[in-house]
Amino acid sequence: MEHYAEIDKIKLAVYEEVARLALQDQLKQRIDELPFLIVEREQPTSRCCVYHERAVVTERIRLAMGLDRRKRRETERLSEVVDQALALDRPEEPMIVVIESACDACPIDRFMVTDACRNCMAHACKNVCPKQAVVIANQRAYIDQERCIECGKCAQVCPFNAIAEVVRPCMRACGIGAIQGYRDRKTIIDYRKCVSCGHCIRACPFGAIADKSAIVQVIGLLKKEEPVYASVAPSFIGQFGRGIAPEQLRAAFRQLGFADMIEVALGADLVAVKEAHELINEVPGQKPFAITTCCPSFRTLVEKHHSKIKSNLFDSQSPMVLTGQLIKEKLPRARVVFIGPCVAKKVEALQSLAREAIDAVLTFEEMMAIFKAGEINLAAMESCRGEWE
Repeated sequence: MEHYAEIDKIKLAVYEEVARLALQDQLKQRIDELPFLIVEREQPTSRCCVYHERAVVTERIRLAMGLDRRKRRETERLSEVVDQALALDRPEEPMIVVIESACDACPIDRFMVTDACRNCMAHACKNVCPKQAVVIANQRAYIDQERCIECGKCAQVCPFNAIAEVVRPCMRACGIGAIQGYRDRKTIIDYRKCVSCGHCIRACPFGAIADKSAIVQVIGLLKKEEPVYASVAPSFIGQFGRGIAPEQLRAAFRQLGFADMIEVALGADLVAVKEAHELINEVPGQKPFAITTCCPSFRTLVEKHHSKIKSNLFDSQSPMVLTGQLIKEKLPRARVVFIGPCVAKKVEALQSLAREAIDAVLTFEEMMAIFKAGEINLAAMESCRGEWE
């Protein structure tokens, strides 16, 4: 998937600055300064003007606080919605949204004739077009975009592959057709199809698709009396810097205010044992095959788009949920924050059983932003053992 450093730089700056103000209890007093702090230059680098760039950053700040985008014609300042963010239990769906002010509306024609056209005698492109949108002029073919219905038949029959198909990056990244263009060409997400995989977020070169964050809500949990446990996905090794040992990461969590760090590998082992027994007992006697996955996007893909094999999915809870349940069985007052690599876990944590086991979800990059905001140097942390070891 595409990697756009400038977009990541802005996103991480928003996370870090929002986390810093939340840690300092300065959100309401200083949050209106953030768009000017993050976009401090007076000349634009990616938009028409710095005012547009700051408007996009403002929307990102709202999402970083777990709030919805502003609706059209809403003029609320960020400081006016801080109380909503502080009172929010957790971000709710839709978790992945389009920032309209950032969307370029990609005014592109899907099919175009390139210079590879040889003006061959066959004129297959012209003959196959059901709308007579292909015309021959000046020794080459052209497509009348007013007539073109983007069926792609001309591209399919061209012997020289001279007709190029240009697809929006977000649409190309979405394998299940959940990304669509509206009447004004702005991108919209069809949540009936969406599986919350997050590919569109990485694909958009304008950074116009983003996910909500629970940074403010997690920092709020850390300031309460209940113990908060960091439940980290098995893929955490290497995510916080080269050479950072698990014991150093545990010490960093504790310095930030977490009671301890628990590895979700514990839940993964228990899920593997349970599903191994189900496999032995049910396949092939009760079902021809079984599907095992801890990925909520894949599970949603099967449920929404391949319902015929839905019954072959194991019905066990994911390692994230099972680990959260184990923590709360032992410590009923505990709050659990899952920290992992993907956006889909944020949506999974909103489901009924998961909602009881998991209080918030952060991605690794969101957690790293909180460490930076708290001026915690992971490399300098001394190792410490966990209370469950």
